[in-house]
Amino acid sequence: MAWVQTLGWIVAVSLGVVAYRWASYPGSWAAMFGAEYAKPRGELRRLREELTVARRASAHRLEAATEQLSQARAAYQAEVAGAERRLRGLRDPAPGSRVTWLGRIAVHEEVLRLFDEDGPLDETGRHRTPASGPSTDLPLATLTVDCVPSDDPAGTCVTLAAGTSVPYEVCYAHREYPEPNVRQFVLDVRSAVARAREARAARERHIAAAEADLAAARAATEDVDAARTHVVEVKAAERVDPDVGRATDALDEQRDRWQAITGRRPWR
Repeated sequence: MAWVQTLGWIVAVSLGVVAYRWASYPGSWAAMFGAEYAKPRGELRRLREELTVARRASAHRLEAATEQLSQARAAYQAEVAGAERRLRGLRDPAPGSRVTWLGRIAVHEEVLRLFDEDGPLDETGRHRTPASGPSTDLPLATLTVDCVPSDDPAGTCVTLAAGTSVPYEVCYAHREYPEPNVRQFVLDVRSAVARAREARAARERHIAAAEADLAAARAATEDVDAARTHVVEVKAAERVDPDVGRATDALDEQRDRWQAITGRRPWR
C-alpha cells in the first residue's frame, strides 16, 4: 500500500539522518541534536567547510595548471601536424583538377590517369564517354608523350613514356576519335606536362624551407616544457599547501575538544 511505502521512506531517511549526525557529531543523542552542544557542533561544521574550501582551491590550482599543459600540448601538436601536412603536400601533391581527357587518358594538373578500359559509347554509337573504373596514375611531370602510327591504318596511337620504364601505348580508332583530335590532344598533354614540370620545380624550391619549418616546429617545445614544469611545481606546492594545513590543524583541534566533552572523536 502507498502509506506503507511512504512510511518506509520516512524511516529510511530518518535512519540516514541519524547515521550522518552520528558520524559527524558522535556521542549521545544530546550531542547529536541537543541545544547544549550547538556551539561545538557549529564550530566543527565551520571548520569542515573551511577545509573543504581550502582543498577545492588547491585542486582548482592544480586543475588550471594541468589544463594549461593540455592546451600547450594541443597547440604544439597542431603546429607540427600543419608543418607535416605542408611538407607532405609538396612532396606528394594531389592529382589536381582534370585538364583534358580523351578515351582512356584523363590529364590532371599533376598526374595522367590511364584507365584500364575505354568509356562506353554514347547514344550515337560513334563517340566514347569519359572512362572510369580501375586506373594507373603517372606523374605528369615525368612523362614524354608522342603520336605513333597504329598497326591499323584507321587509327592513331599515343605513347606515354616515364623515364626508363616501358612506355604505355593507347590507340584510338579514327571512327570514334578522328586523327586531328588525337594529335591536338597530344599537344594539349605536352602543354600540361610543361606546366607540371614548372610546378614541380617550384615545389622543390619550397621543400627545403618546409623541412626547416617542420624541424623548427618539432623543436619548439618551450611552452610545453614550461607548462609541464609548472604542473610539477604546483603539485609540490599543493602537497604542503599552508591553507589546507592550517584548516586541517584547526579541525583536528576541534575534534580533540569534541572528544574531550563527549568521549567520542568525529571521524571527519
